[in-house]
Amino acid sequence: MKENKVEYGIFGEIVPGIFTLKIPFGTVWTTVILVKGDELVLLDSGPESEKVDSFLMPALEKINIKATEIKYLLNTHCHGDHIAGHFRFCQITGVPAAVFRDARDKITDPLKYSKLIRAVFPADSPEAPSGMRGVNPSRLLDENEKVAGRLRLIHTPGHDTDALCWFDEKTGTIISGDTIQGSGALGNALAFYQDLPAYKKSIEKLQTLNAENIIASHHYRPFGELATGKTAVKNYLQASLDSVERYSAFLKTQPPCDIREMTSRLIAHENQQNPPYLFLEMFTVREHLKAL
Repeated sequence: MKENKVEYGIFGEIVPGIFTLKIPFGTVWTTVILVKGDELVLLDSGPESEKVDSFLMPALEKINIKATEIKYLLNTHCHGDHIAGHFRFCQITGVPAAVFRDARDKITDPLKYSKLIRAVFPADSPEAPSGMRGVNPSRLLDENEKVAGRLRLIHTPGHDTDALCWFDEKTGTIISGDTIQGSGALGNALAFYQDLPAYKKSIEKLQTLNAENIIASHHYRPFGELATGKTAVKNYLQASLDSVERYSAFLKTQPPCDIREMTSRLIAHENQQNPPYLFLEMFTVREHLKAL
């Protein structure tokens, strides 16, 4: 794997045939991935529709890719920072979207699901991005289905019900989206998952792949967005399971209190600062308290 020197607005080849583009998202960034296989496919579309025009389209032009040459627009899951650009990209290119069968409703109306997530902890959530629009997928994909002759769909719920990894069989690379959380992404104080048992099972499922590399959609503590080599992949996956066990061990020691206070205690124990909104971290703590 090449050393990661990707800058904003530039596609960089990370492993043969797989290119990543970092797009600013608030104070952090999210990743769009281009894969050259039997056909060209794009994974995720960025955090805002206007950044399709200002980042994604110019970045494709810089590597001499015509957007209309792309066979499918895919995704890793239907959170806004990953698919908010879907409508705009499909609108201006005519490229069809292909989506995991169980995510059809979410990709069609992502704003609805963005609002539902925030409704669980409304006092601790920002407003949903009102301009986000969905797309009608032209192809529904199933577990283990292959795209571009090299990418195999692996359903890895936990972060959300529709979370996916794409396993590149050519290079042994897991394109993990937000499935593998480590101890949390930059901008978040904790790993974020909405189903703890499913999250653990998904990580264990990925451990069986004996993968060579991981490409994640964000920088996850402690290892970042890339893992190179089998040992690094093993450590990256184990770090996520270690965070789960560490969270549980701490929460077991705490006297009862409301979930907001419990979340702040865990964040402090992790030597992190409370973010402006606690809803993502509160989901994680809720899952651990349910298990306890």
